[in-house]
Amino acid sequence: MPKFSLAVMVVDDSRDHRAIAASLLTNAGFSVVEADSAGVADSVLTELRPDLVLLDLSMPERDGLEWLTEKRGQSAMAGLRVVAYTSFADMYRSELRQLQVSDVIDKSAPPSTFVAQVRAVLDG
Repeated sequence: MPKFSLAVMVVDDSRDHRAIAASLLTNAGFSVVEADSAGVADSVLTELRPDLVLLDLSMPERDGLEWLTEKRGQSAMAGLRVVAYTSFADMYRSELRQLQVSDVIDKSAPPSTFVAQVRAVLDG
């Protein structure tokens, strides 16, 4: 029986941060789709239901908090696990709790910590 990998959508306007996250996740055996904006993330969600969304909170036009606030009430988001991927987690703690974010990963986390946190959310 084939083993299917879990899908993670990485939403970040920074090409470098998306590439780093995607590389680490792919090397850890995850299937990864990238979105460089909230608008692209919207499109991806119409085509694919990822197991987890790794969401940058600071993006131009519509930031991660705005996107998540808009999406949380929609059926496409029901039960979808979201991890905030940010350098500014302390600034957003109360909002993140209200929006039912599964975890927060600091962009400066060591690779092994990053992958372990993603796995912990998906295993939990």
